[in-house]
Amino acid sequence: MFKRPSLKSLLPALGVSAILVGAFLAPAAASSGTGGCDLTGSTFVADFSGDGKADMAQVTSAHTCVAVSTGTAFGNSTVWQSLAFYGTKATLAGDVTGTGKADLVAVNAGNTFVMTSTGAAFGAPSAWSSTPFYGTQGTFLADVNGDKMADLVAVNAGATFVMLSNGTSFGPPQLWSSTPFYGTVATLMGDMNGDGKADLVAVNAGATFVMTANAGGTAFNPPTVWSSTAFYGSKATLVGDASGDGKADLVAVNAGATFVMTANAGGTAFNAPTAWSNTAFYGSNGTFLGNVAGNPTRDLVAVNASAVFVMVSSGTAFGAPQGWF
Repeated sequence: MFKRPSLKSLLPALGVSAILVGAFLAPAAASSGTGGCDLTGSTFVADFSGDGKADMAQVTSAHTCVAVSTGTAFGNSTVWQSLAFYGTKATLAGDVTGTGKADLVAVNAGNTFVMTSTGAAFGAPSAWSSTPFYGTQGTFLADVNGDKMADLVAVNAGATFVMLSNGTSFGPPQLWSSTPFYGTVATLMGDMNGDGKADLVAVNAGATFVMTANAGGTAFNPPTVWSSTAFYGSKATLVGDASGDGKADLVAVNAGATFVMTANAGGTAFNAPTAWSNTAFYGSNGTFLGNVAGNPTRDLVAVNASAVFVMVSSGTAFGAPQGWF
């Protein structure tokens, strides 16, 4: 039976920050920023160039910059738009146009703007919705109906709403679940069952629940328990396809090791936790999962104040840390 989670200890839904304790001090790759780009501001890891590899974007107080992945490192960070772009409620990255390139979305109290990617720059901001739309428990960008365009999802205390993308704007809000559904540790989104539609994940202190998108991509199914094991990281709790089987997994980043609960073959539950790395690995500016190497698997990315490191996934473990920027 699904137990309604409390509000206590809820983490921000847009990513989990972490602190590097200095356990890993390998040399970084020889990349740099140009035109005022650096590692300050908010970080996003997504495929902005559309080449099948996740890149690193930084929204600073003056610019929006991107360092494109080569598959073995991030290139120089360059200005893709000469303005700061962020929302008062949320700033998100995802492919809202269906072009295969991730865009930036700024969610404000009364409207939502988008900067679409050309693959080499961001276009000027355009209004995609004049409806106030954000969640009290989390605001997400994910393709919930399986049309290859990321949609806006608002998770509230008593219900979850969706604004679908049509490629040029977000449609009106739709009720997708009237069940209170969010985690006491983390609320996340990913395609957990491999059907091409993003699902909602609630990580609680003692169990993890999932609400999958229904077959028609019109609502979330009732919550089901995917694991009765206490599983979350002291530094970060993330969702992404680390194994490369097309289904998102749950990743717990701790101070001295990283564990993964892969989705089972049927996409109906998580397998038992396994250790994927015994290396202390997390970033002071953020810890992310992204396909930076261009493989089917998602890699672990640690962003620090002056350097970025990556542990590439083999599908069963994370490799040794490598300096990428």
